[in-house]
Amino acid sequence: MFEPIDDIEWTADHRARTRDRLTRQVEKDTRRRRRNPWIFIVPSLVLVGAVVTGALALLLPVTNQNVVHCFARAEIRDDGSYPGGGVAFGNAGSDVIVAIEDAIAACTLLWQDGMLDPADEDGATGGNGTPPPPPNPDRNSPVPPELTVCVMRDGTAAVVPGDEEVCTRLGLARPLEG
Repeated sequence: MFEPIDDIEWTADHRARTRDRLTRQVEKDTRRRRRNPWIFIVPSLVLVGAVVTGALALLLPVTNQNVVHCFARAEIRDDGSYPGGGVAFGNAGSDVIVAIEDAIAACTLLWQDGMLDPADEDGATGGNGTPPPPPNPDRNSPVPPELTVCVMRDGTAAVVPGDEEVCTRLGLARPLEG
């Protein structure tokens, strides 16, 4: 079928041409192919854009300062409710609601007055349908060691017991400063 290679007579010219062809093929195969830079640039830009968009979604401004949500525990239920309550301030004898500039201070008052109870299902003293007790006149009820401001989906501030990561764990944004 095939002639054995050992039986073929190779001329010097044939050997030189074969060697040149093999050398060119090896050089061609070992040369690094130049890749199209767009193959790397476009996916990199898409990835950077996704990361920046994700980071910005984690920071939102507080757009409604009329109400602050004070959480008794770091928990949001499936229906969007949470243990605790909301607070709003107004002038006596007026329907005007005052903007709350310091959400942590507002919720700290509720904690000091004994109005928030992390052990209660609803997170508030007097929860479960019972009337709340009168505020603690000494304002000496315990306050969690760390309170963090998060931003609810409606743009209101939420003060949650916990560290800076509590907002992320609850699926809430951190406030955009400034």
